[in-house]
Amino acid sequence: MARTIAATWFGYMSALGVIATVVSGAAVHALETPLAKGATESLLDLSIEELMEIQVSIATRRTQKITEAPSTVTVFSETDIRRLGVHKLEDLLNYVPGVYTNRTDHISRSAVFRGRRTGSVSPDVLVLLDGMRMNDPVGGGVFETTPEINLNFIERVEVIRGPGSALYGSNAQSGVINLVPKTTGNEIYGIIGDHGTYDAGVFWGQPIGKTTITTSARYGKTRGETYDPFYDFFGENFQTRDPISEMDLSGRAAAGGLTLTADYFYRNKKGFVSGGGLNYIDDHLRTKTKNLFLRASYVADINDALNAEAYATYHRIRYSFTTRLFPADFSAANIWSNGANLAFIGGNTRASKEIETGLNLTWTPSDRHVVSFGSSVHRQSTGRVSFQGNFDGLATLNSNGADVIPLSEPGLAVGFYGGPGAPFTGEEIYLLEKYARNVFHMYLQDEFAIAEKLSLTSGIRYDSYEDTGSKITFRGGVVFQPFSETVIKALFGQAFRAPTISEQRSEISSSIVGNPDLQPETNNSFEFSASHRFENIKVTATFFTNRIQDSIQNVLVEEILPGFNSFQPQNVHKQSHRGLELEVVGRLASGLDISAGFTHLLKYDDIAVPKNIAFWALNYNHNRWNLNVNGFFRSSIPSLLPVGDGAFERISLDSFSVWNGHINYSVTDSAEVFFEVSNIFAKSYVTYSEIAGLERGTPAPRRMMRLGFRFLF
Repeated sequence: MARTIAATWFGYMSALGVIATVVSGAAVHALETPLAKGATESLLDLSIEELMEIQVSIATRRTQKITEAPSTVTVFSETDIRRLGVHKLEDLLNYVPGVYTNRTDHISRSAVFRGRRTGSVSPDVLVLLDGMRMNDPVGGGVFETTPEINLNFIERVEVIRGPGSALYGSNAQSGVINLVPKTTGNEIYGIIGDHGTYDAGVFWGQPIGKTTITTSARYGKTRGETYDPFYDFFGENFQTRDPISEMDLSGRAAAGGLTLTADYFYRNKKGFVSGGGLNYIDDHLRTKTKNLFLRASYVADINDALNAEAYATYHRIRYSFTTRLFPADFSAANIWSNGANLAFIGGNTRASKEIETGLNLTWTPSDRHVVSFGSSVHRQSTGRVSFQGNFDGLATLNSNGADVIPLSEPGLAVGFYGGPGAPFTGEEIYLLEKYARNVFHMYLQDEFAIAEKLSLTSGIRYDSYEDTGSKITFRGGVVFQPFSETVIKALFGQAFRAPTISEQRSEISSSIVGNPDLQPETNNSFEFSASHRFENIKVTATFFTNRIQDSIQNVLVEEILPGFNSFQPQNVHKQSHRGLELEVVGRLASGLDISAGFTHLLKYDDIAVPKNIAFWALNYNHNRWNLNVNGFFRSSIPSLLPVGDGAFERISLDSFSVWNGHINYSVTDSAEVFFEVSNIFAKSYVTYSEIAGLERGTPAPRRMMRLGFRFLF
């Protein structure tokens, strides 16, 4: 939605011929140090045999060995994440084969799975918090409305590469991520770093009678790195920073089969480039998000063979965005009717929510056969999405559109009634009207061990959206283990992504106009994976191919309003993606472990996606010391640079490698200190952005050093 408002104002001025429209849009491991005792083990602290027995729950909604899971799954333990020196989900995804993240602007970082880019919020990737959907019901993605997801109190991260709609429904098109929260071990940590960075948190858990209570809280803040001028904003080009404030609160109570959870995430980002505007540091120029997640579930064994889970969830989002749409000189000459020498600030604000109730059943008629069934009802809704800014909307209304002036005092007001490029009608102009829709689903899955070393999984799911109709998806998987050291998987999956509320319902006031006739895009995926365990090394090779039908793309249209250029989401064409993934995990010598992955794309999105990506991590452990050196690589990235008259020049963003390091020392069995460096060699590099003016890329942070401690009590 942030990019919509920026694009809107740019679109208004474009109608006058003033400016152009903006288009919206495994870790490494070692021997266990004393502090890790009682915490989640690093995966390579396990023997190779134990590594093949790792348990996951994301592939079939029940716990099973990773070798038996009918999906391509990557798992990170709590210790793995910490040894990498990674604190955010967006950073961790760079260590998953076939996956990487882009910094579009200061609002969000998008995730790209297997060569398909779907804009700045990645609506094709489903993110779950302990099984609960985190995706925004309005925009479809996670990384704009719940950005910078912190991992300090996450026990395990599970990532499916490939479709998961037959189990999880819409959004589970390119990948599924499940965050499993920490549930045991009292802990406190603190971190300080460059650029005024600090982060502190506490986790506490205690049984009280028959009830287990856990709670955590953390707060972090950075004043941001200073970036040299890189963005020409109507002739302005100055240094900027990217400060962020964060707060996370969570609580859980479990008694018998009943579990109650509550999570609250707050983020406030200022400065940098946001939604097409170049910003200085100001309280009125920010992207502020507040997310509340509530979940209640009850699990019961009906009999020895039948297990049931009933649940209800509630997700509320409060989103507020503002940016400098035009600098002061331009606004004085072209926007303000009184010639005020003040930047024009605009943005939007909204409140949305999703409520879900459901039932999952698991029937185990024998130790070789498991049948799962589930059904739920969702209600997704949003209030009116209104413009906000430093303009005096009431003055415009009371003067019948003659006065477009700034507020008399610094601040923000909600409600826009017209201005240059936006005809005055006497009514509020807004981005999205109040709207709600109901969603129903049910799924059936069958897992059967045909023989000791051969298993078959099949599944079907029905989803019904009251505004776009219904969809049926299938999945099938064969897992064959011909030898104890070898696992072969052949997988087929279908997926779909229902149009988001904003894609369907955005008003003409937005330069991205909704399309009520938009249909879901679908994906047929095939994978073949072979994994072999050598003496101390496990090697996995995967070939995948995705065929997408009715791909949703923004198309330039002119007939909606005469003289008004706008983009509209439309089902336009087919897409195909193919590639090879290679992953190596193992022990090179006593105390020295390696994890590395390489992905080569054979067919992928022609623009914005690198052909080759890789990651690596080496971990050395000796007594109380642990040293981790890791990094990632991306080959050159194609981009399009506008050269006038609707023409574009194809350019290439340079390839890059980034190296990071983390060292920790266990002072006692319950206390450690650590030092970590991101981008050790201060590599200057950029990532792809679809924001107009950033065709040459968005600069990434340079070297960042942090010092911290962790204490178990």
